[in-house]
Amino acid sequence: MKARGLGFSEMNASIIANLYSTRKASMGIIAASDSRKLTPTLEKVWSELSFLNDNTDGGFFKLRQVLDKQTEKRSSHYKVVNGQKIEDGWMS
Repeated sequence: MKARGLGFSEMNASIIANLYSTRKASMGIIAASDSRKLTPTLEKVWSELSFLNDNTDGGFFKLRQVLDKQTEKRSSHYKVVNGQKIEDGWMS
């Protein structure tokens, strides 16, 4: 038996958030056979990433300026080099 909120979706969300925050240019994928199982897990990941951005005094802050969708996020920002916008940053 286990408590609610400490199951496999919570563990998977923590693993993905850790990968996103500590490994540069990493890619984590969460897959599920049903969107009713995928959506809550993604919401847990996004919640954990928001917590890290808001409560770690910038230690784990990652800008998501280029790609910040409901199903996909990337820690990057635009940088202007010789008048052209290029993507730069953590890139995970």
